Amino acid sequence: MIKRRYTTILIIVSTIFSLLVLVVPFLTKYLIDEAINLSNSVNKVYDKLILYIVLICIFTLLAVIVKIIDNVLYSRFYINLEADLRNRLFKSMTYKSLSSLLNYKVGDIETLYSQDIRNILRSKLQIIPSFVKQIVRSVASLALLFILDETKYKVIILILLGIGVVALISARIYSKLVKPHHKKVLEADSNASNFFIESFNHHKQVIAYDAYVRSIDYYANLNDIAKTEKRKRNRIVYSANSFVYAFITIIYSLCIILGSVFIAKGIYTYGSLIAIVQLINNVEAPFLSLSSLINNYNLGLTSEERLKKLFEMEEEKSNQEISDFDSIEINDLSFSYDNERMVIDNLNLKVNKGEVLKIAGESGIGKTTLLMLMMGFLNPNKGTISFIKDGVKFDTKKSRLLFSYLSQENILFSASIKENIYILTGVSDINKINEALKLANIYDEIYLLKEGIDTKLNNNTGLSLGQIQRILIAILILFDKPILLLDEFSSSLDKENEDIIINNLLSLNKTIIYITHRNNEIKNQQVIKINDNNQ
Repeated sequence: MIKRRYTTILIIVSTIFSLLVLVVPFLTKYLIDEAINLSNSVNKVYDKLILYIVLICIFTLLAVIVKIIDNVLYSRFYINLEADLRNRLFKSMTYKSLSSLLNYKVGDIETLYSQDIRNILRSKLQIIPSFVKQIVRSVASLALLFILDETKYKVIILILLGIGVVALISARIYSKLVKPHHKKVLEADSNASNFFIESFNHHKQVIAYDAYVRSIDYYANLNDIAKTEKRKRNRIVYSANSFVYAFITIIYSLCIILGSVFIAKGIYTYGSLIAIVQLINNVEAPFLSLSSLINNYNLGLTSEERLKKLFEMEEEKSNQEISDFDSIEINDLSFSYDNERMVIDNLNLKVNKGEVLKIAGESGIGKTTLLMLMMGFLNPNKGTISFIKDGVKFDTKKSRLLFSYLSQENILFSASIKENIYILTGVSDINKINEALKLANIYDEIYLLKEGIDTKLNNNTGLSLGQIQRILIAILILFDKPILLLDEFSSSLDKENEDIIINNLLSLNKTIIYITHRNNEIKNQQVIKINDNNQ
């Protein structure tokens, strides 16, 4: 998911930093011992003392420089990879089939976009290099302690090695315990986030139904579930942290006591003890941060699994094979959402090029479902939909771009009118855009706006649903496909606007298939009515 070279570079830089930092406590032994010797010497020669001071300064400066490089690289890699991952997520999501995305809600996608990507980047660019850095620090510190520990049996080394064995076993157990809880926390957060965002989007309904208290209670319940899952996870996390801290503190105190005894027996010098204490800190620090590193690493793994799940879902790229057709044939078409109740049952229909088809019927009876089947967004349980060209049949997957489609949801992007038109149609020619706006009977109203066609669409724009609907009709016209597929295209229009737009659409000489609850009649139109018996 993330190129290994970025992690490898940070590991190398972190390793160099760790080794440079460890040189300082090692040199400290010789610096202090030399200082003590000079304090007891009559003939004071400061050459060695100055050498040790200069070396410590050099290695300290090098460590600072490497740390700055590490921070700069981390920042640059993080920003670049964050943008790359978000682009990849958007591209992958855009190409997914409609049916594969039905299990996701807006809060789930928002969590993937922000929290999961952040967890992955931290894991790859921070946690893994830190883990390697801590291992290097521990191993190098133990090697230096072996040199400095002048006891016969290397007592302190044996104690610290014992810590390492206990830490590795504990880490394995801890990792297995905490990982499932990370998944539950992310899922609970997504559920709460979903309702939070949906409540914002549907705030009018909350007000209209006086649902203030009920919506607050429902969100509070979702938040409580998330809080409970976090508590369960954190019990494991903080119990592990407390255990490690207590264990390390006891071992540290034991090493100090032993060091003091060895000084009293003349085994250690003062410089040796100070250097050993500093090196013990470098051995202990990785163990103290081990549970935190494992926690964040597992969090990154969980987020990576969630993101991979979306990446690996079925894609539905455009594979258009025809740009025109002679007729549409629907034979014995049946469809059910739950494999029990048939929404459409054994439908047979033929639409020739240039014809107008009105799909009528009560709300919820399956009219929009028929349009989704025509466009290949849904797959029928039985039967076929074929697009005929020169006697050759093409299925819905290979014919989707025959349609200019207007859904019943009046939704545009948070961008300018002109940008929305370009995103959806690829048209930037202002003359073509203006002509389409005129056909949709919205041209004058748009150019009365202060910013005209560059007006940003948001809640404060002041455009009515009818105006938004007519902008969408202009987009439909600009997409310029042989079939106009209209789902309640005039639901927010007054009769005058509706009549003007119908006449303008008919003048385009397109095949028109539309759904409406209104009793409008278009000359020579074919009407199919889906009734309660799904016929």
